[in-house]
Amino acid sequence: MSDANGLAPGQEIGPGGHVYMSDSKGRLIRFELVDEQDLLEDQLVRELHAKVEALAEQIGEMIAKGFEEIEALQGVLAETYGDKKGGAKGNLTLASYDGLKRVLVQVQDRFVYGPQLQTAKSLIDEYLTELVGESAPILQAMVLDAFSVDKAGQINRGALLRLRKYKVEDERWKRAMDAIVKAERPAGTVKYLRFHTRPTQQDKWEHISLDAAAASQTAIS
Repeated sequence: MSDANGLAPGQEIGPGGHVYMSDSKGRLIRFELVDEQDLLEDQLVRELHAKVEALAEQIGEMIAKGFEEIEALQGVLAETYGDKKGGAKGNLTLASYDGLKRVLVQVQDRFVYGPQLQTAKSLIDEYLTELVGESAPILQAMVLDAFSVDKAGQINRGALLRLRKYKVEDERWKRAMDAIVKAERPAGTVKYLRFHTRPTQQDKWEHISLDAAAASQTAIS
């Protein structure tokens, strides 16, 4: 698809009025000097991205519309029964009449961690270097899990909570647990829609993934 100037995506008018393309280092390369195979690859990648980005936009609009429709249903239930279906945080499950399809609304609190967390890690490391016995490997594994960062760059809060439940009398450990508590700061909530289906009422629920990467892995396997 060309723009008003007859340029394809990735092309631009540069010095001397010639058509250029920017390479991976940001340099402008005259269009006629770009290898044909690079042009074919560029075109394919741009076409695939355009389709995926359009699909992602549609999914985003569908999810937003889904939340609106669920809230409308909650409003009807509130008028009928004087209450809303679901817990105080908004978590609830909606199901088809035959029990073969369901939609889950999940609301999760988000947290960030201040510099006290690094202090806690240092205190625990100091304690673990002196620890010997059967409990040492267990604690070391728990600490490694608790302070690990996931793919989204988030601290494993569940592992930190489990760490705080571990009964250790060492004073450094206690100070570290106190530092973890003070490091944690609420950062709002995130709301999700989860979709599940199953062939019969006796089968297990199967998650319908809206993630492109997960879907492609499923298709390949």
